[in-house]
Amino acid sequence: MGMQAKKGADSLSRRSLPLRYGVAVASVALATGLKLLLDPLLLQQSPFLLLAGAVMVAAWFGGLGPGLVATALGALSADYFYLAPVGSFTGPVGAGFWLQVLFVLQGVLITALAQALHLARQRAEKSTLAVKRHQEELAGRERELHDLVGRLIVAQEEERRRVAYEVHDGFTQMAAAAYRRLALFAEHRLPEAAQDRKELEDAIALVQRTVGEARRIIANLRPTTLDDFGLATAVRMQVEELRSEDFDASYEETLGKERLPATLETSLFRVIQEALANVRKHAQTARVHVALGRYDGLVRLEVRDWGHGFDAAEVRRGGGPGERVGVSSMRERIALLGGSLEIRSEPGTGTSVVAEVPLPVTTGEEGIGGK
Repeated sequence: MGMQAKKGADSLSRRSLPLRYGVAVASVALATGLKLLLDPLLLQQSPFLLLAGAVMVAAWFGGLGPGLVATALGALSADYFYLAPVGSFTGPVGAGFWLQVLFVLQGVLITALAQALHLARQRAEKSTLAVKRHQEELAGRERELHDLVGRLIVAQEEERRRVAYEVHDGFTQMAAAAYRRLALFAEHRLPEAAQDRKELEDAIALVQRTVGEARRIIANLRPTTLDDFGLATAVRMQVEELRSEDFDASYEETLGKERLPATLETSLFRVIQEALANVRKHAQTARVHVALGRYDGLVRLEVRDWGHGFDAAEVRRGGGPGERVGVSSMRERIALLGGSLEIRSEPGTGTSVVAEVPLPVTTGEEGIGGK
């Protein structure tokens, strides 16, 4: 499109001078010949009828100069061939002098209008080129931003994995060892005083909760179940965790035995995590349904709750920073995989988060969630 516009803008300037002026001369000659040929049919009082058309052709094809040349040649041709006395140039002394003057004015006006149209078209085509160039620059910036977001997500997942393993191998191991030591001490050297026994039991319970909290953090940072057993099992454990919190949570999975690409598994798992976190924080309902399946070359995810719901358009316009970041993160992850994410919600009807991603997934980075 850009090349065509550029060609249109430069078409007049690329035509050679001999061609442009040759068309002007030929147009006048053709008009004169037709007038002579059709003279019995055309009234003698309209000698400039066809010559005006010749001026239009010359001005349209050649621009200002050829249009003025055609005007001058037309006036001379009419003076010689049509105006009395026929066969001679009478000039200002002829009876048709004022007709010639009117024709010249008409030719100048036609030429000026044609030139103005040429210039307006060139300006419009240059503007189109500029808009096209800016659009291409914006598209390039968008691609760069898209790639940057993808690299940031890769780096984020790798950092999550690193921190998860450090917490697991360091803090969690020490907390678990402390719990075992305290439990062993309580088993063999239980204090006689009731207050001392209670404080020891409280300390053991506190360390036990610390170990559980550390394991929960590790699971959120980088669930080993996702790496070892795949998305279906990792999501099932998320649903079971909801049930342990007294949620009426159901799970429907039709992925089949073949595992999805690691990038896709990680992205869908993060979307499910965010959606379920929003259910816990905002939905104010105990009923949740998670569906995950493979259909006609697509992987489809839906997280549905029957809570209070919200105005989805209002949240997009001005939700809180946390909500905007969470929704943007879900959308960006799915968009990077060439998929789509839709959030359907109305006050009083609950909320449904639906993501669809095509298969196979082609990614430039296998690092997201890959081993």
